[in-house]
Amino acid sequence: GSGGHTEPAAVGLHQHFFENAGVTFAVTASERFYTWVFIDPSSPPSQLMLQWRVGASWEQRAYWGLSRIGWGVEGTASRRRLGALPRPGRWVRLEIDPAAVGLSGATINGMAFTFFDGTAAFGPSGAMVPASAAASESTREWFAGSLPARATPRGVWQFLSARDLRAPTAGGNNGQVDAVA
Repeated sequence: GSGGHTEPAAVGLHQHFFENAGVTFAVTASERFYTWVFIDPSSPPSQLMLQWRVGASWEQRAYWGLSRIGWGVEGTASRRRLGALPRPGRWVRLEIDPAAVGLSGATINGMAFTFFDGTAAFGPSGAMVPASAAASESTREWFAGSLPARATPRGVWQFLSARDLRAPTAGGNNGQVDAVA
């Protein structure tokens, strides 16, 4: 692994994000966007939302868990529920179909990691081509333990080394880790 990031647990809506990245990212039609996440077992959020910035717009969002954050229109690319909150205490790769959140052919220059309550840690984010009968899975990482070049950070970023990813949260440090990446 190449590291990751987190932010302190908090009550209510909170996030850390970056925008205006000098190194942008585009997901092709054959790829899926991915982000590795570790939900803190000591302080799980009730909602986890990922947001992507295209141009000056943040209207591309996917979330897991309850619908507590009212940004966008439910059931559209601006606020698409992709499932239950992942099980706390283990690394899970969230996979997002770019078409479901309006990212097909788009150039992404920012990304937000948004919570309602609690916290989580994140590993690499990028694009992947799922395995098929003809080829094994392939991935392209955009960023993980540091921001893309010239990106403007917002919120509280706590960067994690690859070693930190073994126990990325207080709950992980307390031996509550079921599985590691």
